[in-house]
Amino acid sequence: MTLGKLRSLLYKSARIAGDVQAARRGTASRRQGHGKGDRQAVPVAPCPCRVRGTMGLWRKRKGRHRLPRRSACFTSELGPERSVGQPRTGCLSRGVTALVAFVRVLLVGAGAAVGVVLCVAALLGCGGSDPGRGAGSGGVAEAVSDASPPDRVPAAPGGAIGFSHFVFEQVGDRVVTSLVEGPRDQQVRVPVSFPELVRILESDGPLPAELQMGRLELSQLVAELETVQAATVRYQDVEAALADGFAQTGGVVPNMGAHFVHEGRVSDGRLDPSEPEILLYAPGGAGGFRLVGTAFMLPREPSGPSGAVPAGDVHPDGFAGPLDNWHVHYHLCTLPAGAFRTLGRQECEAKDGVYTASTGWMIHAWVHDDNPLGVFSMWNPNVPPLFLGSAGIQATRGVGRPSSESHVDVAIQNFAYQEVEINAGDSVTWINADGVPHTVTSGGGGEADGGFDSSLLGPGQAFTHQFNEPGEFPFTCTLHPHMNGTVTVR
Repeated sequence: MTLGKLRSLLYKSARIAGDVQAARRGTASRRQGHGKGDRQAVPVAPCPCRVRGTMGLWRKRKGRHRLPRRSACFTSELGPERSVGQPRTGCLSRGVTALVAFVRVLLVGAGAAVGVVLCVAALLGCGGSDPGRGAGSGGVAEAVSDASPPDRVPAAPGGAIGFSHFVFEQVGDRVVTSLVEGPRDQQVRVPVSFPELVRILESDGPLPAELQMGRLELSQLVAELETVQAATVRYQDVEAALADGFAQTGGVVPNMGAHFVHEGRVSDGRLDPSEPEILLYAPGGAGGFRLVGTAFMLPREPSGPSGAVPAGDVHPDGFAGPLDNWHVHYHLCTLPAGAFRTLGRQECEAKDGVYTASTGWMIHAWVHDDNPLGVFSMWNPNVPPLFLGSAGIQATRGVGRPSSESHVDVAIQNFAYQEVEINAGDSVTWINADGVPHTVTSGGGGEADGGFDSSLLGPGQAFTHQFNEPGEFPFTCTLHPHMNGTVTVR
C-alpha cells in the first residue's frame, strides 16, 4: 500500500468516526459534491413542515417559507478571550436581540452605539471570545463546524475574500480568521448570473454538470430569485426603500455598493425571499442611488453544550441548490465614517469604532444588475469600479503578504491549487484556506513519488518548500486525487 493510499484510508476512517459522533450530537454538514438535499436536516421541535424538492426541511406558516427554528447569537467581544471550540458559559440564547443591537450599531453610528452593544452584552451575560485564533492544540483536525474558524491560523495572511472558505488577515502582531464562507467541504462556485440561470432552465439541453442540481431544483431556485426580484423592484427609487424602513449603513463598498438594512427584518430571524434584509445600491439614479442587488441575513449561535456543534453553525439550507455560499465575518470593526475593517477590539475602540466579534450568516443575491461571477457572489464586476472585471476582482481580493524576491505565498482554496512560477533557490509556502485537511505532496493523481511532502495540513496550517533546481515539479493531494498542481522553476 502506498503512502498516499494509507494516508487517505486513515483520514477517511477518522472522518467516518467523526460523522458518527456528529450524528449522535444531532448535527449535519453538506459534504463534498452533494447538494443540500443529500444532507440531514437540522433536528427541530415538532412543527408543521414539508419537504420542498431536495431543499431539506422547511416550515410553512402564513404562506411564508421558514427555516427550522434555531436559537442564534450575534456576539460582541467584551470579555476574556477563549479558545475556539471552548463552550461559552453563562450566555443566554438571545441571539436575535443581539443581532438587532448590531444593526442599531450600524444605524446610529459608532459614537452612541458603543453603549448599546455594552448593554446588550451585559444583558446576555456573554463572555467574550477570540474567534479568529484557536488554541493551537496538537493533531490535525477539520474545522469544528461550517462557521467556525480553524483551531490554528497560519503565520502569514492568506485566502481570497469571496473565493475561499477561510480568509486570514493580519491584525496588529497576529493573524486572525476574518471571514468564513460556504460549507467547510468543497463549495460549488459557478460563475452563472441570474439571467443565465433562466436561459439554462428554459433550454431543452442537459443542465451543466457544474451546477450540481437537477431541473426541478433549478426551477425552484429561479422561482425564488424571481420572487426576490419582483418584491424589490419597487425599491429602484431609494426613497421608497427609506419610507419602508431601510436605512443606509456604512459607505459605498467597491464592486458591492452601499448597504441599506431593514432592522425589523433582521430581527425576525427567518429567510423569506420576498423580504430581503438588505438592499444594495450603487451611486447614480433617482435620489443619488440605483438598486443593484439584495442581501439576506440569518442569525447563528456561537456556542452550545460542551462538545456539540450548535445548529446555527451549520451552513444555512437557504436557497434551492448548492450555489448559495453564505458567509460569516469575524473581527469586524465599524468605523465612525461608516467604513468596515478587520481590526482587533482594542485597535477598533481606539479609533472610536464598534467591534463585533462575529456576525450572523449573510449572502448577496444579484437579481437586478447581472453578475458574471455568479448570482450569489460576494462581488459584482458590473458595480463600480468597472475597470477590474471578473479576473481583476479575483486577483485583487487576495490578502496574502506581498511576494518577495525569493518567496511566494499561495493559498489552497476550494479544493484547488494555484500554478506557481519561481526562480531556482526560491521557496513556496502553501496555506490551507479550506475547511478540511489537504496535503502538498510531490507526485500526481493522489500518488506520492518520493519527493517533498507536507504530511497532513489542517485548516489554517502551512507548508514551505525550497526549490533549488530548475524544472517542473508536479504535486498532488493524497486525500483528494483530483487536486494537482505544478511548480515551474526557472
